[in-house]
Amino acid sequence: MYSLMIVDDEEIILNGIGDVVRASGLPLRTVQTARSAGEALALLAENPCDILLTDIRMPDMDGLEMVGRAKNLWPDIRVIFLTGYQDFEYARAALRLDSDDFLVKPAPDKKLLEAIERVIVALDKAWMGRFLSHGGEASRAMEDGNSVLRGREVRLIFLKMDVHSARIPEREIWEGLQNMLERVLKHDYSRISFGRYREGNYVVRLPEDREAHREQEAGASSHGQAVPSIGRGDLSVEVRIRRALEEIQSFFLEQLDVGMSIGISEKTSVEEENVWYVRWEEMCGADYGKLFVMEEGCEEQGTAAGGNYVVYAIQAYVRENPEKDLSLGALSERFRLNPSYLSRIFSQETGQPLSEYILQIRIALAKKLLEETGLKVYEIAEKTGFGTPGYFTRVFRGAEGRSPKAYRLASGWQEEI
Repeated sequence: MYSLMIVDDEEIILNGIGDVVRASGLPLRTVQTARSAGEALALLAENPCDILLTDIRMPDMDGLEMVGRAKNLWPDIRVIFLTGYQDFEYARAALRLDSDDFLVKPAPDKKLLEAIERVIVALDKAWMGRFLSHGGEASRAMEDGNSVLRGREVRLIFLKMDVHSARIPEREIWEGLQNMLERVLKHDYSRISFGRYREGNYVVRLPEDREAHREQEAGASSHGQAVPSIGRGDLSVEVRIRRALEEIQSFFLEQLDVGMSIGISEKTSVEEENVWYVRWEEMCGADYGKLFVMEEGCEEQGTAAGGNYVVYAIQAYVRENPEKDLSLGALSERFRLNPSYLSRIFSQETGQPLSEYILQIRIALAKKLLEETGLKVYEIAEKTGFGTPGYFTRVFRGAEGRSPKAYRLASGWQEEI
Protein backbone atom coordinates (compact mmCIF):
# COMPACT_ATOMS: atom_id res chain seq x y z
CA MET A 1 0.00 0.00 0.00
CA TYR A 2 1.11 3.53 -0.64
CA SER A 3 1.19 6.94 1.05
CA LEU A 4 -0.37 10.12 -0.33
CA MET A 5 0.19 13.75 0.61
CA ILE A 6 -2.25 16.49 -0.40
CA VAL A 7 -0.95 20.07 -0.47
CA ASP A 8 -3.27 23.07 -0.86
CA ASP A 9 -3.44 26.43 0.90
CA GLU A 10 -7.26 26.49 0.72
CA GLU A 11 -8.40 24.55 3.78
CA ILE A 12 -11.89 23.77 2.44
CA ILE A 13 -10.42 22.21 -0.71
CA LEU A 14 -7.71 20.43 1.29
CA ASN A 15 -10.18 18.83 3.69
CA GLY A 16 -12.66 18.03 0.93
CA ILE A 17 -10.10 16.16 -1.16
CA GLY A 18 -8.81 14.39 1.94
CA ASP A 19 -12.30 13.16 2.84
CA VAL A 20 -12.97 11.94 -0.72
CA VAL A 21 -9.67 10.06 -0.93
CA ARG A 22 -9.98 8.46 2.51
CA ALA A 23 -13.50 7.24 1.72
CA SER A 24 -12.52 5.92 -1.73
CA GLY A 25 -11.15 2.51 -0.72
CA LEU A 26 -7.96 3.12 -2.72
CA PRO A 27 -4.95 1.13 -1.42
CA LEU A 28 -3.43 3.99 0.55
CA ARG A 29 -1.69 3.33 3.84
CA THR A 30 -1.70 6.98 4.88
CA VAL A 31 -3.25 10.20 3.59
CA GLN A 32 -1.50 13.32 4.90
CA THR A 33 -2.43 16.95 4.31
CA ALA A 34 -0.30 20.10 4.32
CA ARG A 35 -1.55 23.71 4.13
CA SER A 36 1.60 25.08 2.52
CA ALA A 37 4.61 24.07 0.46
CA GLY A 38 6.85 24.69 3.46
CA GLU A 39 4.78 22.42 5.69
CA ALA A 40 4.82 19.72 3.01
CA LEU A 41 8.62 19.86 2.66
CA ALA A 42 9.03 19.70 6.44
CA LEU A 43 6.89 16.54 6.52
CA LEU A 44 8.76 15.03 3.58
CA ALA A 45 12.09 15.71 5.25
CA GLU A 46 11.00 13.35 8.03
CA ASN A 47 9.28 10.62 6.02
CA PRO A 48 9.05 9.62 2.35
CA CYS A 49 5.80 9.79 0.42
CA ASP A 50 4.79 7.80 -2.65
CA ILE A 51 2.30 10.21 -4.24
CA LEU A 52 2.15 14.00 -3.99
CA LEU A 53 -1.11 15.72 -5.00
CA THR A 54 -0.43 19.45 -4.94
CA ASP A 55 -1.75 22.82 -5.91
CA ILE A 56 0.57 25.08 -7.92
CA ARG A 57 -0.25 28.61 -6.75
CA MET A 58 0.49 28.91 -3.02
CA PRO A 59 1.60 31.98 -1.04
CA ASP A 60 4.88 30.80 0.47
CA MET A 61 6.26 28.85 -2.49
CA ASP A 62 4.65 27.65 -5.69
CA GLY A 63 4.01 23.96 -6.23
CA LEU A 64 6.49 23.66 -9.07
CA GLU A 65 9.41 24.76 -6.90
CA MET A 66 8.16 22.64 -4.01
CA VAL A 67 7.98 19.52 -6.22
CA GLY A 68 11.51 20.16 -7.47
CA ARG A 69 12.75 20.20 -3.87
CA ALA A 70 10.63 17.18 -2.98
CA LYS A 71 12.20 15.19 -5.81
CA ASN A 72 15.65 16.11 -4.50
CA LEU A 73 14.61 14.51 -1.21
CA TRP A 74 12.77 11.51 -2.69
CA PRO A 75 13.51 11.07 -6.42
CA ASP A 76 10.89 8.32 -6.87
CA ILE A 77 7.96 10.40 -5.61
CA ARG A 78 5.03 10.54 -8.08
CA VAL A 79 3.26 13.84 -8.66
CA ILE A 80 -0.22 14.97 -9.63
CA PHE A 81 -0.70 18.72 -10.06
CA LEU A 82 -4.09 20.22 -9.24
CA THR A 83 -4.56 23.88 -10.06
CA GLY A 84 -7.14 26.47 -11.00
CA TYR A 85 -4.86 28.01 -13.62
CA GLN A 86 -5.27 26.67 -17.14
CA ASP A 87 -2.03 28.20 -18.32
CA PHE A 88 -0.11 26.06 -20.83
CA GLU A 89 3.19 27.21 -19.31
CA TYR A 90 2.23 25.67 -15.99
CA ALA A 91 1.37 22.39 -17.68
CA ARG A 92 4.63 22.41 -19.63
CA ALA A 93 6.62 23.12 -16.46
CA ALA A 94 4.75 20.31 -14.70
CA LEU A 95 5.68 17.90 -17.48
CA ARG A 96 9.33 18.91 -17.21
CA LEU A 97 9.14 17.87 -13.57
CA ASP A 98 8.02 14.43 -14.71
CA SER A 99 4.55 14.74 -13.22
CA ASP A 100 2.02 11.94 -13.70
CA ASP A 101 -1.03 14.11 -14.27
CA PHE A 102 -2.24 17.71 -14.43
CA LEU A 103 -5.83 18.35 -13.29
CA VAL A 104 -7.70 21.64 -13.42
CA LYS A 105 -9.83 22.77 -10.47
CA PRO A 106 -12.55 22.01 -9.76
CA ALA A 107 -11.77 18.42 -10.75
CA PRO A 108 -14.69 15.98 -10.33
CA ASP A 109 -14.14 13.41 -7.59
CA LYS A 110 -14.25 10.57 -10.10
CA LYS A 111 -11.58 12.14 -12.29
CA LEU A 112 -9.39 12.87 -9.27
CA LEU A 113 -9.63 9.29 -7.95
CA GLU A 114 -8.97 7.85 -11.40
CA ALA A 115 -5.78 9.91 -11.63
CA ILE A 116 -4.59 8.63 -8.25
CA GLU A 117 -5.50 5.06 -9.20
CA ARG A 118 -3.46 5.34 -12.43
CA VAL A 119 -0.44 6.40 -10.37
CA ILE A 120 -0.97 3.48 -7.98
CA VAL A 121 -1.00 1.03 -10.91
CA ALA A 122 2.19 2.66 -12.23
CA LEU A 123 3.80 2.21 -8.81
CA ASP A 124 2.76 -1.46 -8.77
CA LYS A 125 4.35 -1.96 -12.18
CA ALA A 126 7.50 -0.18 -11.06
CA TRP A 127 7.79 -2.51 -8.05
CA MET A 128 7.35 -5.59 -10.21
CA GLY A 129 9.62 -4.17 -12.90
CA ARG A 130 12.53 -4.31 -10.49
CA PHE A 131 12.17 -8.08 -10.47
CA LEU A 132 11.10 -8.53 -14.11
CA SER A 133 14.36 -6.96 -15.28
CA HIS A 134 16.43 -9.83 -13.85
CA GLY A 135 15.43 -13.19 -15.27
CA GLY A 136 16.82 -16.69 -15.03
CA GLU A 137 16.36 -18.12 -18.49
CA ALA A 138 17.91 -21.48 -17.58
CA SER A 139 15.08 -22.10 -15.13
CA ARG A 140 12.45 -20.86 -17.58
CA ALA A 141 13.50 -23.48 -20.11
CA MET A 142 12.50 -26.27 -17.73
CA GLU A 143 8.88 -25.19 -17.38
CA ASP A 144 7.60 -27.15 -20.40
CA GLY A 145 8.72 -30.54 -19.24
CA ASN A 146 10.08 -32.45 -16.25
CA SER A 147 11.94 -35.24 -18.00
CA VAL A 148 15.27 -34.11 -16.54
CA LEU A 149 13.80 -34.34 -13.05
CA ARG A 150 12.50 -37.87 -13.30
CA GLY A 151 14.07 -40.27 -10.84
CA ARG A 152 15.40 -37.46 -8.67
CA GLU A 153 14.23 -36.18 -5.32
CA VAL A 154 12.56 -32.79 -5.33
CA ARG A 155 10.94 -30.39 -2.89
CA LEU A 156 7.73 -28.79 -4.13
CA ILE A 157 6.46 -25.32 -3.30
CA PHE A 158 2.83 -24.67 -4.24
CA LEU A 159 1.60 -21.09 -4.46
CA LYS A 160 -1.96 -19.82 -4.61
CA MET A 161 -2.38 -16.11 -5.35
CA ASP A 162 -5.44 -13.89 -5.36
CA VAL A 163 -4.73 -12.58 -8.86
CA HIS A 164 -8.36 -11.51 -9.33
CA SER A 165 -7.85 -8.62 -6.91
CA ALA A 166 -4.48 -7.62 -8.36
CA ARG A 167 -4.05 -4.27 -10.08
CA ILE A 168 -1.52 -5.61 -12.59
CA PRO A 169 -1.76 -8.56 -15.03
CA GLU A 170 -1.22 -12.09 -13.75
CA ARG A 171 1.57 -12.67 -16.26
CA GLU A 172 3.63 -9.82 -14.79
CA ILE A 173 2.94 -11.01 -11.25
CA TRP A 174 4.05 -14.55 -12.07
CA GLU A 175 7.19 -13.47 -13.93
CA GLY A 176 8.18 -11.16 -11.09
CA LEU A 177 7.49 -13.87 -8.52
CA GLN A 178 9.68 -16.35 -10.42
CA ASN A 179 12.55 -13.89 -10.42
CA MET A 180 12.14 -13.25 -6.69
CA LEU A 181 12.15 -16.98 -5.97
CA GLU A 182 15.21 -17.56 -8.12
CA ARG A 183 17.10 -14.91 -6.20
CA VAL A 184 16.30 -16.26 -2.75
CA LEU A 185 16.58 -19.98 -3.55
CA LYS A 186 19.48 -20.20 -5.99
CA HIS A 187 22.06 -20.27 -3.19
CA ASP A 188 20.64 -23.54 -1.84
CA TYR A 189 19.38 -25.20 -5.02
CA SER A 190 21.36 -25.33 -8.25
CA ARG A 191 18.29 -25.80 -10.50
CA ILE A 192 14.80 -24.42 -10.10
CA SER A 193 11.81 -25.35 -12.26
CA PHE A 194 8.49 -23.51 -12.42
CA GLY A 195 5.02 -24.58 -13.51
CA ARG A 196 1.48 -23.18 -13.67
CA TYR A 197 -1.56 -25.31 -12.89
CA ARG A 198 -4.23 -22.71 -13.56
CA GLU A 199 -4.88 -19.04 -12.95
CA GLY A 200 -3.15 -18.02 -9.74
CA ASN A 201 -1.92 -21.58 -8.95
CA TYR A 202 1.77 -22.33 -9.43
CA VAL A 203 4.44 -24.84 -8.47
CA VAL A 204 8.16 -24.44 -7.84
CA ARG A 205 10.31 -27.58 -8.08
CA LEU A 206 13.57 -27.70 -6.14
CA PRO A 207 15.60 -30.73 -7.24
CA GLU A 208 18.17 -32.18 -4.88
CA ASP A 209 21.44 -31.93 -6.78
CA ARG A 210 24.20 -33.29 -4.59
CA GLU A 211 26.88 -33.36 -7.28
CA ALA A 212 26.31 -29.76 -8.29
CA HIS A 213 26.19 -28.76 -4.67
CA ARG A 214 29.45 -30.50 -3.90
CA GLU A 215 30.99 -28.46 -6.72
CA GLN A 216 29.55 -25.31 -5.15
CA GLU A 217 30.99 -26.33 -1.78
CA ALA A 218 34.38 -27.03 -3.32
CA GLY A 219 34.37 -23.69 -5.12
CA ALA A 220 33.29 -21.84 -2.03
CA SER A 221 35.85 -23.64 0.13
CA SER A 222 38.62 -22.59 -2.23
CA HIS A 223 37.59 -19.01 -1.48
CA GLY A 224 37.38 -19.63 2.24
CA GLN A 225 33.57 -19.65 2.36
CA ALA A 226 31.34 -22.18 4.10
CA VAL A 227 28.28 -23.39 2.19
CA PRO A 228 25.51 -25.21 4.11
CA SER A 229 24.46 -28.60 2.81
CA ILE A 230 21.06 -29.07 1.20
CA GLY A 231 18.47 -31.34 2.70
CA ARG A 232 15.20 -31.71 4.58
CA GLY A 233 17.09 -32.11 7.82
CA ASP A 234 19.25 -29.02 7.40
CA LEU A 235 17.53 -26.61 9.74
CA SER A 236 19.49 -23.57 8.59
CA VAL A 237 18.40 -24.08 4.98
CA GLU A 238 14.81 -24.80 6.07
CA VAL A 239 14.61 -21.65 8.15
CA ARG A 240 16.23 -19.55 5.43
CA ILE A 241 13.88 -20.80 2.73
CA ARG A 242 10.73 -20.46 4.79
CA ARG A 243 11.68 -17.01 6.01
CA ALA A 244 12.33 -15.93 2.42
CA LEU A 245 8.92 -17.26 1.40
CA GLU A 246 7.26 -15.43 4.27
CA GLU A 247 8.93 -12.19 3.25
CA ILE A 248 7.72 -12.60 -0.32
CA GLN A 249 4.24 -13.44 0.97
CA SER A 250 4.29 -10.34 3.16
CA PHE A 251 5.60 -8.15 0.32
CA PHE A 252 2.77 -9.10 -2.02
CA LEU A 253 0.12 -8.54 0.63
CA GLU A 254 1.44 -5.32 2.15
CA GLN A 255 2.79 -3.67 -1.01
CA LEU A 256 0.50 -4.96 -3.76
CA ASP A 257 -2.56 -6.09 -1.74
CA VAL A 258 -2.30 -9.55 -3.29
CA GLY A 259 -2.99 -12.44 -0.91
CA MET A 260 -0.83 -15.56 -1.23
CA SER A 261 -0.81 -18.98 0.42
CA ILE A 262 2.20 -21.27 0.21
CA GLY A 263 2.62 -25.00 0.72
CA ILE A 264 5.98 -26.77 1.06
CA SER A 265 6.19 -30.53 0.56
CA GLU A 266 8.61 -33.06 1.98
CA LYS A 267 11.14 -34.64 -0.37
CA THR A 268 9.27 -36.45 -3.11
CA SER A 269 9.48 -37.12 -6.86
CA VAL A 270 8.00 -35.32 -9.87
CA GLU A 271 5.88 -38.41 -10.49
CA GLU A 272 4.10 -37.68 -7.19
CA GLU A 273 3.61 -33.97 -7.91
CA ASN A 274 -0.08 -34.20 -8.79
CA VAL A 275 -0.79 -36.15 -5.59
CA TRP A 276 0.83 -33.37 -3.56
CA TYR A 277 -1.03 -30.72 -5.53
CA VAL A 278 -4.39 -32.35 -4.75
CA ARG A 279 -3.40 -32.49 -1.06
CA TRP A 280 -2.36 -28.83 -1.23
CA GLU A 281 -5.70 -27.78 -2.71
CA GLU A 282 -7.56 -29.69 0.00
CA MET A 283 -5.49 -28.06 2.77
CA CYS A 284 -5.54 -24.58 1.30
CA GLY A 285 -9.12 -24.35 0.09
CA ALA A 286 -10.07 -20.74 -0.60
CA ASP A 287 -7.67 -19.33 1.99
CA TYR A 288 -4.95 -16.78 1.34
CA GLY A 289 -2.21 -15.68 3.69
CA LYS A 290 -1.08 -19.05 5.09
CA LEU A 291 2.13 -21.02 4.80
CA PHE A 292 1.69 -24.78 5.15
CA VAL A 293 4.40 -27.33 5.79
CA MET A 294 2.85 -30.41 4.21
CA GLU A 295 3.98 -33.77 5.53
CA GLU A 296 3.52 -37.24 4.12
CA GLY A 297 0.19 -38.78 5.09
CA CYS A 298 -1.52 -35.62 6.31
CA GLU A 299 -5.29 -35.71 5.90
CA GLU A 300 -7.51 -33.25 4.04
CA GLN A 301 -7.67 -30.69 6.81
CA GLY A 302 -4.68 -31.92 8.82
CA THR A 303 -3.86 -28.79 10.72
CA ALA A 304 -1.28 -30.61 12.86
CA ALA A 305 0.89 -31.03 9.76
CA GLY A 306 0.20 -27.61 8.31
CA GLY A 307 0.26 -24.07 9.48
CA ASN A 308 2.03 -20.81 9.10
CA TYR A 309 5.70 -21.28 9.82
CA VAL A 310 6.23 -17.76 11.08
CA VAL A 311 3.52 -18.34 13.70
CA TYR A 312 5.37 -21.41 14.97
CA ALA A 313 8.58 -19.38 15.06
CA ILE A 314 6.92 -16.59 17.04
CA GLN A 315 5.41 -19.06 19.50
CA ALA A 316 8.80 -20.72 20.01
CA TYR A 317 10.49 -17.35 20.51
CA VAL A 318 7.88 -16.28 23.09
CA ARG A 319 8.21 -19.57 25.00
CA GLU A 320 12.00 -19.32 25.05
CA ASN A 321 12.25 -15.60 25.79
CA PRO A 322 9.32 -14.56 28.01
CA GLU A 323 11.45 -11.96 29.80
CA LYS A 324 12.28 -10.02 26.63
CA ASP A 325 10.40 -7.22 24.87
CA LEU A 326 7.53 -9.07 23.20
CA SER A 327 5.61 -6.04 22.02
CA LEU A 328 4.10 -6.19 18.55
CA GLY A 329 6.64 -3.65 17.34
CA ALA A 330 9.60 -5.62 18.68
CA LEU A 331 8.35 -8.92 17.26
CA SER A 332 7.52 -7.43 13.87
CA GLU A 333 11.02 -5.96 13.68
CA ARG A 334 12.63 -9.26 14.70
CA PHE A 335 10.64 -11.32 12.19
CA ARG A 336 10.73 -8.58 9.56
CA LEU A 337 6.97 -8.45 9.07
CA ASN A 338 4.47 -5.63 9.01
CA PRO A 339 2.91 -5.37 12.52
CA SER A 340 -0.69 -5.53 11.32
CA TYR A 341 0.12 -8.52 9.07
CA LEU A 342 1.92 -10.35 11.90
CA SER A 343 -0.99 -9.75 14.28
CA ARG A 344 -3.53 -10.89 11.69
CA ILE A 345 -1.83 -14.15 10.68
CA PHE A 346 -1.20 -15.07 14.33
CA SER A 347 -4.89 -14.66 15.18
CA GLN A 348 -5.96 -16.52 12.03
CA GLU A 349 -3.66 -19.44 12.72
CA THR A 350 -4.13 -19.83 16.49
CA GLY A 351 -7.59 -18.42 17.10
CA GLN A 352 -6.30 -16.06 19.79
CA PRO A 353 -4.66 -12.62 19.81
CA LEU A 354 -0.88 -12.50 20.08
CA SER A 355 -1.07 -10.47 23.30
CA GLU A 356 -3.28 -13.14 24.87
CA TYR A 357 -0.80 -15.88 23.92
CA ILE A 358 2.12 -13.93 25.40
CA LEU A 359 0.21 -13.38 28.63
CA GLN A 360 -0.69 -17.08 28.76
CA ILE A 361 2.97 -18.12 28.44
CA ARG A 362 4.17 -15.61 31.02
CA ILE A 363 1.50 -16.54 33.57
CA ALA A 364 2.26 -20.24 33.11
CA LEU A 365 5.95 -19.62 33.75
CA ALA A 366 5.17 -17.43 36.76
CA LYS A 367 3.03 -20.18 38.28
CA LYS A 368 5.81 -22.70 37.77
CA LEU A 369 8.36 -20.45 39.44
CA LEU A 370 6.00 -19.75 42.33
CA GLU A 371 5.37 -23.46 42.82
CA GLU A 372 8.92 -24.74 42.43
CA THR A 373 11.35 -21.98 43.50
CA GLY A 374 11.96 -19.57 46.30
CA LEU A 375 12.47 -16.59 43.99
CA LYS A 376 11.13 -13.30 45.25
CA VAL A 377 8.12 -11.75 43.55
CA TYR A 378 10.24 -9.01 41.98
CA GLU A 379 12.64 -11.65 40.59
CA ILE A 380 9.78 -13.60 39.07
CA ALA A 381 8.37 -10.37 37.61
CA GLU A 382 11.69 -9.79 35.83
CA LYS A 383 12.05 -13.39 34.58
CA THR A 384 8.52 -13.42 33.16
CA GLY A 385 8.76 -10.06 31.41
CA PHE A 386 6.27 -8.18 33.59
CA GLY A 387 8.94 -5.76 34.74
CA THR A 388 7.73 -4.34 38.04
CA PRO A 389 6.32 -6.44 40.90
CA GLY A 390 3.28 -4.15 41.11
CA TYR A 391 2.32 -4.71 37.49
CA PHE A 392 3.05 -8.43 37.78
CA THR A 393 0.83 -8.75 40.86
CA ARG A 394 -2.03 -6.85 39.22
CA VAL A 395 -1.95 -8.94 36.03
CA PHE A 396 -1.47 -12.22 37.91
CA ARG A 397 -4.42 -11.47 40.20
CA GLY A 398 -6.57 -10.68 37.14
CA ALA A 399 -5.63 -13.98 35.49
CA GLU A 400 -5.69 -16.29 38.53
CA GLY A 401 -8.03 -14.54 40.96
CA ARG A 402 -5.39 -14.34 43.68
CA SER A 403 -2.06 -12.66 44.33
CA PRO A 404 1.25 -14.40 43.55
CA LYS A 405 1.90 -14.82 47.28
CA ALA A 406 -1.51 -16.40 47.87
CA TYR A 407 -1.00 -18.69 44.89
CA ARG A 408 2.37 -19.82 46.26
CA LEU A 409 0.90 -20.60 49.67
CA ALA A 410 -2.00 -22.51 48.12
CA SER A 411 0.42 -24.58 46.04
CA GLY A 412 1.95 -25.99 49.22
CA TRP A 413 5.44 -24.67 48.52
CA GLN A 414 7.52 -24.25 51.65
CA GLU A 415 10.71 -22.29 51.94
CA GLU A 416 13.70 -24.41 52.85
CA ILE A 417 15.27 -23.68 56.22
